[in-house]
Amino acid sequence: IYTTLDGLGALKISSLTVDSSGYVWYVSENGYVGAFVDGMWRTADELAQNFYELNKVKYYNGRLWIASNKGIVRAKPVPTSFTVVQFEEYIEHFADFPSQIAVNDIEFFHDTIFVATEYGIAFASIDANLINSAVWETAAVWDTIPEGGAISRGVKALGVYHDTLWILAVIQNSGDHSLYYFDGSHISKKTLASSFSRDANEICSAADTMWIVDETGVFFYSQSDNNMVRVSVDAPLMGAREVAECSGKVYFATRYGIGWTEGGKIEVLAFNSMYGSAVSDVVFPGDTVVVATPGCVNMFDGTHWKFLDYYTYYFSVSDQPSSTLNTIRVIFGLLRSAIITPDGVLWLGSYGSGLLKIYPDSSFEIWNDTTSCLATSGSAPHYTIANRFRLDPARNLWIVSYQSNDNKPIKVWTPDKYNDPYGAVDFGLSDGVPHKEVRAIACDWDKVAVATAYGAAVIYHQGTIADKSDDYAVSLVGLLPSDEVNATAITPDGRVWFGTGDGLAYWDPGGYVTEVPMPEELSATVVSLAADS
Repeated sequence: IYTTLDGLGALKISSLTVDSSGYVWYVSENGYVGAFVDGMWRTADELAQNFYELNKVKYYNGRLWIASNKGIVRAKPVPTSFTVVQFEEYIEHFADFPSQIAVNDIEFFHDTIFVATEYGIAFASIDANLINSAVWETAAVWDTIPEGGAISRGVKALGVYHDTLWILAVIQNSGDHSLYYFDGSHISKKTLASSFSRDANEICSAADTMWIVDETGVFFYSQSDNNMVRVSVDAPLMGAREVAECSGKVYFATRYGIGWTEGGKIEVLAFNSMYGSAVSDVVFPGDTVVVATPGCVNMFDGTHWKFLDYYTYYFSVSDQPSSTLNTIRVIFGLLRSAIITPDGVLWLGSYGSGLLKIYPDSSFEIWNDTTSCLATSGSAPHYTIANRFRLDPARNLWIVSYQSNDNKPIKVWTPDKYNDPYGAVDFGLSDGVPHKEVRAIACDWDKVAVATAYGAAVIYHQGTIADKSDDYAVSLVGLLPSDEVNATAITPDGRVWFGTGDGLAYWDPGGYVTEVPMPEELSATVVSLAADS
């Protein structure tokens, strides 16, 4: 598997094909054409320099056929030469379509070349002089509209299945039908058992099955049901860009790796890293690392990454009301922290929509200011924040609610209260929390370190969470390099570390603060801390 670290740089790969010599070719959205030769990618940039955008590449009859924003480019592959590829023809006029029209896809069928455009399809004999616009014929996708009459729609993709040319139409309005076919002179709508409306990327035949894919879905045509059936994909976004068949197995180019059909769903061999680069939080419950990024929970077991996002979880809750599904989708999209408690429950915290509990059987609960003791934050009604989850050594679950309006931004659920939304013990301003803008916490057997936008504190609860009679707090306001405290961690020696807007320091149980000099090449602003054992 070759990623952007293996020679493709910042290219946005839009399509792949294989020539008769076995070389893999790619085209990129920003105009580059290249092949994988002798362990490295070789690239031609002539089209990129002329501002071409490349949508598709197909190998046919000894040539590369490239669909671009300016028509079709026909090229001779010479992968082992200095030029990599020789551009032979620029086909820019198709019958009476506007010149240099964008081509979305190319297909070859019965010695005829078909191209997909925003005006419909154009087709001509593959043996004709394709530069001559007069050799091209056209056909349009006509669709009725509620107001009466008909409207012409563009074509997104083409594919051949069971000796028929199939067409995916551009979706202009919600509910527009997607699937059509070409009968030799006209384009007709494929009548299915239920509506199918997807702005899909690709339609093709593999393993004697018609597949349609887009970035959030993979579907196949069931002849017995006369319907498009969705297939579950065990990777974020649930979709794919392209489909290929090899040795009887169907493979999918997903946004997170290569997938294949297995046991009624699509297994994805992910590039072994997490999904998403904007990390919201990292926690270490037991032997698993849980990384929250906007839209996805990433879980690393020491060997492999596993993922959960809205699209993968949707299959378990698709029968829920649309309002509930929307809340779940928003929680994933605004994800700020996630953790797995010892009972196997996955907790997801959001910035504004409360938290989502997902049980091992995929059932769920949503906790917010109306269904739990969590309070709203800020002036917006029902704006419930759960921005940090932590487990202490006694398995108590600590949840931070940034700017909680009840002035109790930290709430703790003991293991026997995990399933009681109102069973938390509060820690607030009256308990020594310096400010309700809590940015981070760190937990030990007998204490919790609190980092806020206006100072820090260490609260000793002596391990008796519910009994506060012996609690006391040590205020560190004004004692750290800055009272803008972003991060905190507790090391095994009992030191409590704080990352601030102006450097790093630790508080020793002996009762003093020590500032740790930062290397000159690093920013003095510390945004995250973690301590191992």
